[in-house]
Parts: sequence; structure tokens; C-alpha cells
Amino acid sequence: MPAHVINPARASRILTAARMRTPASAFPQLGALRLQCGLSEDRRGRGRYTKYPTQQEMNLLVGYVDKRRDWYRRLENGLISQPTEWQLRRVSMLLGLTEQDWHELHIAFFGHKAPKPLKPAAGLRVAPTWNHVIHSTPIAGYISNRSWDVLDFNDEADQLFGGMPDNVMRQLLDLPHGSHSASTQLPSRPWGAKALDQLEQLETFGLPCQPAGRRHMPDWALTWGPDALAELRSALADHPHDETLQAIELEVVQSAELRALYDRPGGPARTLRGRDVHPDGARRLMYHPVKDEIGVMYAAVGEPRGAVGARVVWMEWQSLAAAISPCRSECLTYHIHKG
Repeated sequence: MPAHVINPARASRILTAARMRTPASAFPQLGALRLQCGLSEDRRGRGRYTKYPTQQEMNLLVGYVDKRRDWYRRLENGLISQPTEWQLRRVSMLLGLTEQDWHELHIAFFGHKAPKPLKPAAGLRVAPTWNHVIHSTPIAGYISNRSWDVLDFNDEADQLFGGMPDNVMRQLLDLPHGSHSASTQLPSRPWGAKALDQLEQLETFGLPCQPAGRRHMPDWALTWGPDALAELRSALADHPHDETLQAIELEVVQSAELRALYDRPGGPARTLRGRDVHPDGARRLMYHPVKDEIGVMYAAVGEPRGAVGARVVWMEWQSLAAAISPCRSECLTYHIHKG
């Protein structure tokens, strides 16, 4: 690894600056901690008074009262090159580091960004500007957090889903879910004659007929289902304490069909066919209930930098006639592409 990547001096500057902008008044427990280690309870005492916690006081706040009394001083002075994850996280939480500061500190100590966000709530909310982005495009789009709860969506997405779900992952896996409170579409719109004719045509090409909850995803067994399960596994690895994700996984393992896909070697345990965990660039068959037509959905996905695990998804939908090439019959199922 290049020598300039790991930079204890930069780590020292980050910690020092953060400590000096953190008011000591934010820690009412300091008086009791000082008494525990034989110091005066009054911070003013006879020594120098500072508005921010001293290095010695930071050591107490981390938890080193009776031993390792100079640990924090050594950390901030760049004399500890490999602090443990819990130590660094504890210090960063005490100093109120931002997620960007947290990553900067990790880079300075270890040469890479932090593998996990600093704050447990990271990924549950996105910056308000993303809402304007979603509503300023004619392409169907929605925003979901790290738990796949839908935060916002535009009218085009509401129409494409036939009523936006409150949790996208639950809908993709045909698990119990509700409609988003802001949806204006009637749920369970019946299929018309045009779509039913298309569905019969797709079945002749080997696509199995899906249960009613999945019929808007005709190639569920090939794309939607396996990829969603892979994303679920990846999300749980990043956010193992997320209660929503834990509940979804529990329901997955209680379903014989979903569990078989979830545990299948070379299935969802693998990465998404060379893609990132987000289905960026995916092409899938999707029923459009307003148009009463099966078409091809092309996805583009972004992750807001300030909300790790959240996603902004755009879904461009085209009719089958416009989206497939009639080169051979298999093209309909396995080689969907723009003509």
C-alpha cells in the first residue's frame, strides 16, 4: 500500500480539531469520572480550564479510568497506528464526527474508507434535494432507504408499480406489504386482454406463470427474485442490526421456495452477475398496469453519498415491440435489448 495512504499525522489533526470544537458541557458525567481517577470534580480547579475536553478527559470518556490512562493521548498524537474498530467508533461518536469525517479518519489510519457507517441511522433518510430530483424527471423513479422502505416516488413510478408499495423488497419477494400512503393508484388492477395474450406468448418461451402477486414481474424466477435475494443478503451484511431487514430475512427462510433460492450455491450468495449490489443497468420484463401491457424495464440506480445503503432508482419502461430484437425466439427471454 502506498505510504501516503496511511497518514497518522492526518488522523491526529482530525481528532484534535474535532476535540477542540466539542464542548465539555456535552458530557455531564465528566465530574464523576474525574473523581473516580483521583482528580478534582471541578474542571476549573487550579489548572488550566478549557471549554473542550482534555486528552485525559477523553481517555475517561472512552472508558479507561483505572488503566491505560494515556491511551487517548497516544491515539491523538499519532502513536497508535491500528486502533480497534470499537475504540475508533467510540471516540468518533463522542466527538460527533460526521460520516465524511469518519471515512477520512479510517483512510488516515487504515488506508481505506470505513466499511460501516458511523451512526446507526445512516441510510434511513436522504437529503431533501433528492425529492426534487425524483419529481423533475418523466422517467419513473423512487427513493428507498437502506431497509427498502419507500421514502418518495413520482407519479410515473406509482403508475408503473400499479400502486407504490411501502417496502420495495417485500413486493419484489411477494411478501406481505402495504401500499404507500401517498399512492394514488388502485391496487390489484385486473389484467386486460392485451396483457393476458402477451403472458401466454411468454409462457411458450419457457417463462413459468407466476402467482398473482408476482405477475407484474413475468421473469421473476430469472431476474427479479434471485437478484432481490442477493441484495437482501448484501444489505444484511452491511446493516446486520437493521430490524426491517432481519424481519424480511426471517420470512424468507420460512418460505420453502424463497429459502431454496436464498441458500442455493451460486445463487443470491454470489454477487449480482458482475454488477454492484444495486441493479444498475438491469433489464427486466415488467407489466405496466395503466398501459395494460408487458414491456421491458431498464434500471438506473444511484446511492446518495450522505445516506449509505439508501438508493434512488429510475425505471425506464418500453413496450416489448420497441425493446426486443426479433432475431430469434430466445431473444424475448434471454437477450432483451433495444432495437
